[in-house]
Amino acid sequence: MSVKTLTAAFAIALAAIAVAGCSDDSKSSAPTTTTSPKQAVCVARDNLKASLTALASPSLLTQGKSGIQTAVDNVQNSLDELSSAAGATYKPETDALKSSIKDLETSVSNLGSGSLTENLKAVGTAIANVGTSGQALMSKVQASCP
Repeated sequence: MSVKTLTAAFAIALAAIAVAGCSDDSKSSAPTTTTSPKQAVCVARDNLKASLTALASPSLLTQGKSGIQTAVDNVQNSLDELSSAAGATYKPETDALKSSIKDLETSVSNLGSGSLTENLKAVGTAIANVGTSGQALMSKVQASCP
């Protein structure tokens, strides 16, 4: 596989995650002292969206394996926050994203062993799957958090 093909595959994966991060960014600027369950879900959604966007950043490639792992950990933490805030409301979608993240973690752990080209291809595919799962979850949550 050529470097151009590998770069194109990774770019497609990043685009998938970027799409997952697209939604309405409008937020109230008024400070609140209490957080309703719905507000907690919306804040957690915003945090997850930000972590997915960071995972899709092309600059992530320059940070190496540890940078990618940190971005993956941030997505996982944000997803845990959303799962906690939402309870079972989005369980099928959160479970799908958790599975995609687990696959990505496996791909990232394989970096540094075996074929670099194949490992990068696997990471790119896994990132694309996280983007697809993230988009499905964001679409569901968006209905509750316009």
